Amino acid sequence: MAKKIVKKEELKTEKIMPQKFEKIDKNVTKTDILQKTSISKKALVKKAPAESKEDLYLKELLKKIKVAIEKNRYYPKIAKRLKKEGVVKIEFVLSAKGEIKDIKIVQKSHSILNKSAVKTVKKASIYFPKPKKEIKIVVPIEYRLTQN
Repeated sequence: MAKKIVKKEELKTEKIMPQKFEKIDKNVTKTDILQKTSISKKALVKKAPAESKEDLYLKELLKKIKVAIEKNRYYPKIAKRLKKEGVVKIEFVLSAKGEIKDIKIVQKSHSILNKSAVKTVKKASIYFPKPKKEIKIVVPIEYRLTQN
């Protein structure tokens, strides 16, 4: 068998600039790999499906609820003094009238922080937007001491 001799210049790869995404169809786009070799290489990237109006509505609703909770978050002085930190996850049902019910602690932290988280949700509930229908929400409330 005869071996093929390859010249040094034939082994070089050609550097190219990345091209903008081209549409193939609704869900798939393609892009060229940065290095072009003798074998054609293509990468396929799937587009994320468009979000429905209801998903966008729920995201916006949850965002407003989190802002209201953050503005009304209460960090007890004793917890600060004892340097207690943690995350408390609160689950509750928000009715179409804007009232909260069935408040439960899903993930506990220190007992002082647990009580404070429930108190925070109750206090912030007057600022919650009214949903179209009753929904169950789980919100993490984080208590962190900052180092200054």
